[in-house]
Amino acid sequence: MTGTRGRKAPDGTRERIIRLTRERLASGGLADVKARPIAADAGISVGTIYNMFGHLDDLIRQANGQTYDDLFAHQQTALKQARHTGRSPADQLHALAHAYLDWIGNHHVLWSATLAFNQDRMDSAPIWYRQKEEALLGLIEQVLDDFPYAFDAEMRLQTARALWASIHGIVSMAMGQRALLLPIEEIHVQIDIVVDAVAQTLGERA
Repeated sequence: MTGTRGRKAPDGTRERIIRLTRERLASGGLADVKARPIAADAGISVGTIYNMFGHLDDLIRQANGQTYDDLFAHQQTALKQARHTGRSPADQLHALAHAYLDWIGNHHVLWSATLAFNQDRMDSAPIWYRQKEEALLGLIEQVLDDFPYAFDAEMRLQTARALWASIHGIVSMAMGQRALLLPIEEIHVQIDIVVDAVAQTLGERA
């Protein structure tokens, strides 16, 4: 292992550590993230990790932040495509919901690790980390703003949170440690029931 005591770490070291951490989260989950093996993979001292990130939790948050960014980009692309093809607001909600499930299906272990990390730590999470989840809610709020009923900003936020919690709950209940416990087609059906109920309620209030 190459130590870095007494000299500056090479450019790109921080990004490499985060990338290696995400790879471990994606392959072995939260339990696979330990400073010593990550340092060995990166060719640095263990001390360098703590000098750069302060605490292992801070490193994991940086890795999870990139996971949130990837999920946001995936969701944003799905929404843009739905809007570009002229789909209705209800169909846009469906597009977001199904894009979320599809992403989870392809990144199951990584997302499970993110949720496991958040479970006991969200109360102490920094603002920038919380904003990652709020950005996902913001995509839902954009669609809600297109429904006939004129929500105020607070109502849109609460509706977005309720819808996100419902879809997230359905997916979470179907998630095992290593794979989805239900056929993905069945989860899609359950999600459609929730989205249709919300869309119908919004339309009825127009």
